[in-house]
Amino acid sequence: MASGPDRGPVEGEAVSEHDPREDYDDHLGGDRLAPDSLVRWPASAMWVFGLIQLIVVLVGTAFAVYLTLADALDDGRTFDEIWLAASRDEAFWIVLGAWPLAIGCPIIVMRGANDLRQFRRYWWVVTAGVLTLLALPFFYLGVFQLPLGLWVLLLLARRDVRARFDAVARGTMVVSPSQGRSGLVAPS
Repeated sequence: MASGPDRGPVEGEAVSEHDPREDYDDHLGGDRLAPDSLVRWPASAMWVFGLIQLIVVLVGTAFAVYLTLADALDDGRTFDEIWLAASRDEAFWIVLGAWPLAIGCPIIVMRGANDLRQFRRYWWVVTAGVLTLLALPFFYLGVFQLPLGLWVLLLLARRDVRARFDAVARGTMVVSPSQGRSGLVAPS
């Protein structure tokens, strides 16, 4: 574009909106995403894997109980005899004690994912991130959950995400039900 004596455009020449001074990027990393945009996908993935873990535990438990009862009933034993035999077995008590933990881990992960979307209960979300990382109780999902858990823990270590948790905890930012699960607005 040519310029006239006053450094303006020459009459009759097309004017472009492009300014060559804006061709250089002053931001090395580009624009940073807002914390609510950063946590949306990992929180959703955490919730889905928590649900998968919970389903696997419940279906596995139901299947094990069915096989045990079917085998015992095929032998002609009564429920009293089955209970007496099971109560004397140490493995039965270990499984019975571990079952609530196996149900609790996915529930903590799912609750932590919901809290991550709303930037509430930071340490609960950290616990859920660690459980996601460890892929408890169904270890075969670890191939997917290990990177997801690392991603969540790295996000939780960011200053802007931590600041959002602090702002929500102090009440300077609140979750608005009208903006969905992750929308935040300043209080009135």
